[in-house]
Amino acid sequence: MTSGFQPSRLLSSQRNGLTDSDSQPDLDFMYDKNTINQAAIFIEDAIKYRSIFHKIDDSSLKLYRFFYSKTVQWGIHCTVFLIHILAFFERPSSITSNWSSDLTKVGHRWVAPCGLLQAVELLCLMVLLLEQLLKTHFIGWKRVKTSKWIIAAYIVCMFSISDCLVSVFLQCSNKVRVRRMLRPFFVIQRSTMMKKVWNCLRRTFPDIASVLLLLLAHLYFFTLFGMLLFPTPRLPGAGAVSNGTGHSLPDNSSISSSGNQTIEDEYFRSFNTSFISLLVLLTTANNPDVMMPAYKENRFSALYFIVFLMIGLYCLMNMLTAVIYNQFRGYFKASMTSSLFRRRLGIRAAFEMLRNRQLLLERVSVSVQIQSDTGVPKQAVLSTLPKVRISEAARCRVQSALSSFPEYITSDQLQEIFDSYNKKSSADSQVPPIPWLPENTVLFKLQRILVHPMFGYFGCGVVLSNVIAISVLFSTQYDKSLESSHSAIHMMNVCFACYYVLEKMLLMWANGKKRFIKSKAELFDTVILFALVILEVVFLSRYGSEVFLSTSSSSLDSTHLAWQLVKTINLLIILRLIRLLPQIQRMYLVVISMLDIARNLAPFGGLLLALYYLFAILGMELFEGKIVAPSNTTGESEYSCGTYEQLGYWANNFDDFAAALVVLWNIMVVNNWHVFLDVYSRKVSPWSQLYFIVFWILSVIVSVNLFTAIILENFIMRWDRHQLRLRALKDRSTSFTSTYSTTNPLSVHEMFRPDVEEPSEDELLAELQNNEYIYFQNL
Repeated sequence: MTSGFQPSRLLSSQRNGLTDSDSQPDLDFMYDKNTINQAAIFIEDAIKYRSIFHKIDDSSLKLYRFFYSKTVQWGIHCTVFLIHILAFFERPSSITSNWSSDLTKVGHRWVAPCGLLQAVELLCLMVLLLEQLLKTHFIGWKRVKTSKWIIAAYIVCMFSISDCLVSVFLQCSNKVRVRRMLRPFFVIQRSTMMKKVWNCLRRTFPDIASVLLLLLAHLYFFTLFGMLLFPTPRLPGAGAVSNGTGHSLPDNSSISSSGNQTIEDEYFRSFNTSFISLLVLLTTANNPDVMMPAYKENRFSALYFIVFLMIGLYCLMNMLTAVIYNQFRGYFKASMTSSLFRRRLGIRAAFEMLRNRQLLLERVSVSVQIQSDTGVPKQAVLSTLPKVRISEAARCRVQSALSSFPEYITSDQLQEIFDSYNKKSSADSQVPPIPWLPENTVLFKLQRILVHPMFGYFGCGVVLSNVIAISVLFSTQYDKSLESSHSAIHMMNVCFACYYVLEKMLLMWANGKKRFIKSKAELFDTVILFALVILEVVFLSRYGSEVFLSTSSSSLDSTHLAWQLVKTINLLIILRLIRLLPQIQRMYLVVISMLDIARNLAPFGGLLLALYYLFAILGMELFEGKIVAPSNTTGESEYSCGTYEQLGYWANNFDDFAAALVVLWNIMVVNNWHVFLDVYSRKVSPWSQLYFIVFWILSVIVSVNLFTAIILENFIMRWDRHQLRLRALKDRSTSFTSTYSTTNPLSVHEMFRPDVEEPSEDELLAELQNNEYIYFQNL
C-alpha cells in the first residue's frame, strides 16, 4: 500500500458529508509522496516534450528519473561520441607520423592492436543496447511494437555487435565493416528534433523528387542538344587523353578553325561526358570553360549555355528552394503541433494527478476521479515544483507566475503557468535605472551627455576611425607597422587606447554599476578593452622609449613576443568594431537572427554530420587505395591541364576517415568538384560518379536549402516582431517590450508557435484515457 493513503479516512470524510468546499483539504493526505513524484515526472516530460505513456509505479519512477538524469544522459552522449570518433583510429588510421594525408608524403600510420578498438566499440554498443532495454521497460512491449525507432535501434545494435564479433574472430582482417555506416543512426535516434527533421525530410522528399525529375529532364534534353550542336569530326587514328570530365578522349579529338585540337572540344563528344559537363555547369564550377570551345567558333553558341543556366540555375534550382521551404515548413509545423500536444498533455496529466483521486491497489497505476468544476490547490503545485528538475531561474519564473493566481488553479491556468518556464520575466529584462546626481549641476549635466545616444555614436566613430587608420597604415607601410618598434601605428594605438579607457570609466560612472553590468554588449567590449590595455602595457614596458622618445627603432623578429603583441593588439582593436552592431538596428536584427540560427541549426547540423559520416565511411569502402601517387612527382606538366594529378590534389583522397571528410567538404563547396568526378571515373569506374552526384544532391540541394528555409523562417519571424515593436513604440504602448521583444532568443518551437493550433480539451482527455498506466473515472 502506498504510504500516506488511508481509505478509512476517505470513507469517514464521505460519510460525514464533507466536501472540498466545506473544509480545507489535507494536503499531506491527498498528495502523498508518490503522487507528487508522478506529477513532477509528467511536468518534466512536458518540458522536455517527452511522451507520458510510461509506467508510473514507485520503482519505475525512480529508475525513470535516474535514466533521464543529467549524469546518465551525458554518459550516453559521451558513449555515442566515443563510438563515432573510433573511425579516426580504426584501420586505416587517420593518425600519421607527419600529420599529412598527401599521398606523395605518406607517413607511418598508427595501427591499433587487434581487439582494442573492438572492445571499446562492444562496450559502447552494450551501453546503447541497455538504453533500449530500459526504454522498453518504461513503455512496455505493447508500445515498443509500434515504435519504429526503438525496433530499428535493436536491429542496429544486434547487427553491429555481430559484425564486431566477426571482426575479432577474423583477427581484424575483414576490410568491409558495414556496422561503421550504421553509427549515425544513434545520433539521429537520440535527438527528438533530429527525428522530427528526418521525418519531415522523408515526407517532403516526394515533392522534392518531382522537381529533381524536372531538373533531370532539363539536363537530359540539353545534353542531347549539345551533342547535336557542338562536336566536330574527329581525326582518324587519334590517341586518347583525359578531358577532366570523367573519360579518356582522343589526343586530336576535334578540328577547330585554326587546325588545332584541344581537350575542351570533347565536352560534348559522348552522352556521359556531355551530361556530367552540364551537371557541373549547373553548379558553375566549370563556367566558362565548358562554353569557350564552342564560343570561340561561333558567338551565338553562348545562347545555348545562357538559356541552360537561366532555366536550370536561376529557375529550377530556386524552385527547389521554394518547394523545400514551403513543404518542409508545412510538415515541420505539423511536427511542432505534435510537440505542443505532448507538452499540453504532460501538464494536464500532472493536473489530474493532483486532483481528488483514489489509488487502485490491484495494479500499480492510478485511478483519477475528474470533476470539471474543481481545481488544484496552489499549495499542491508549490509542493510539486521543488521535485521538478529545472534550473533555478526557470523555477523562479514559474513561482512568480504562480503567485498571481488564486488558491485553486484550473488546468488552463496551470498550462499558462508552465508556459512561463522558458520566457524571461519583465524583471529579467528590466534595465536598472540611471543613478542621477541632480544635487550637483555639473555632474548631472556630464551624466546627461555621457548617457545620450550621440555619445555612443561618437565612441563608435572613434573606433571606426582607429580601424580606418590601421587599414591605411597597413596598405602604405605594412612592413614597418609590424616589424619596427618605432612606427606611427604604435603611437596611434596607444593614444586611442587611452581614450578607450577614459570613455569606459566615464560610462561606468554615468550609468551605474548595475546598469552597466546588465548590458552584455558593454561587458563584451570591456573584456576586449581589458585585454587590449594589458597587451599595450606589456608592449610599452619593453619598447615604450623607442615608440615615443627615440627616432631610431629596432626590428621585431617574427618569433619575438613583441611581434606577436603588435598583431594581437591590432586584432583586438578591429574586434571592437562589434560595438557598432547594437547602434544599427537593422544590422543588429540580422546579428540576433544569426545567434538564433546557431541555436536552432543544431539538429539540422547533426543530420548533415551524419550524412558526412555515412558517405565518408562508404567512400573509404569504395575508393581506398584507388589513387596511387607516382614515385616521381616533379613532372606535373606531363599531366593534362586541370586534372587531379596536374593540380596536385594528392592530399584529397579516401585513404583515411579524416581525408575523406575533407574531400566531401570540397564536393559540397562544388568548386572544382569535377576534378574528383574525373579522377575516380578514370581510376575506378564511370559509375563512381553516382557516389559524388548523390552526395551533392543530399548535401547541397537538400541540406543547404533546408538551412536556407530555417534561416528565412527565423529572420521573417524576427522581422515581424521588430515591426510590431516599432508600431507599439509609435503608439506609445507600455507593454511592447515584453510582447514584441526582438532580443530574446527564439527556439524552433517558439518560431512556429504563432501558427500552431492549441489542442482541445476533448483531445487531451481522450489521449489520457488511452494511457494504460493511468485510469480515469467519470470522464
